[in-house]
Amino acid sequence: MRHPIWYLPLAALVVLPLVSCNVTLSARREQRVVVAPPPPPPPSHVYVAPPPPPPPPKVIIVQQPPRDRVLFVNQAPPPPHKEDRGRNPGKDYVWVDGYWANSGGKWVWVAGRWEKLPNKNAKWEVGGWVQVGGSYQYRDGRWR
Repeated sequence: MRHPIWYLPLAALVVLPLVSCNVTLSARREQRVVVAPPPPPPPSHVYVAPPPPPPPPKVIIVQQPPRDRVLFVNQAPPPPHKEDRGRNPGKDYVWVDGYWANSGGKWVWVAGRWEKLPNKNAKWEVGGWVQVGGSYQYRDGRWR
């Protein structure tokens, strides 16, 4: 049986898209990765101011130690608060410095005060926070 010659162009139309498909799929695409250089450092003559210090914490001042004060804490107390001593009421009085107390997880400043000497030879032994291992313990001041 003989095939007519006009089948050849028809066969080419069917086979050609399949061949070109393989060529397209096997083609590789190249991608370039461009890395930008880091920005240049600022000139050495330009002054960059350091950030401002944080504002001082608000100090809660009390006259008497809180009843629920904690004597062991894991955090160091804040730096001492500057106090105005006022006038010495007399020669038999001694200034007892204020101190930080911890009450309910918050630091409060117990104000310093003038105290009358219990006797002529008495001396005030200052109390304060002492680091014991990884925590801090408060020891009360006392007369000696």
